Amino acid sequence: MEISIKSLYEPLDIDIDTGRGTVRVAAEVDVTPTNLARLAKACTDAQNKMGAIQALMDKGRETGSVAKIAEANAKTGAVLRDVLTEAIGADSYGKLLEAVGNGHEVADADCTPVTAQVFRMVLEIVKGRNEQMDEKAAHYLPEESHAQTEPDPAA
Repeated sequence: MEISIKSLYEPLDIDIDTGRGTVRVAAEVDVTPTNLARLAKACTDAQNKMGAIQALMDKGRETGSVAKIAEANAKTGAVLRDVLTEAIGADSYGKLLEAVGNGHEVADADCTPVTAQVFRMVLEIVKGRNEQMDEKAAHYLPEESHAQTEPDPAA
């Protein structure tokens, strides 16, 4: 008999092409049940904030307002920083910015094309692990036809 179990820390290797080679940022996502719930909430909150920010970005594009576009990009960078710092840790997030900047200091707002991709991967990990936990939990739930909704008066 064999059992195969996934670690409670999901590896997330991020390869950055610097033009002079590839830099790998080796991160991991803590998917323990307690942290998974926290990450799911953080991801949902980030997605909700991104909807409002997208409206600002659209308005900036419609009016040709560079200031509105820059503001939306800065807000996007801040939202992604917050959720990714929680998901992969401040150290890995810092290494990601360093690799993307290829030796130059880069602001969160300027990394949004990369951090958005990393966020999508974190979101996939969280969704996948949540689905896995739901499947496992459902296996242990009693069948509805056998469930007792009220105390048995005969007992």
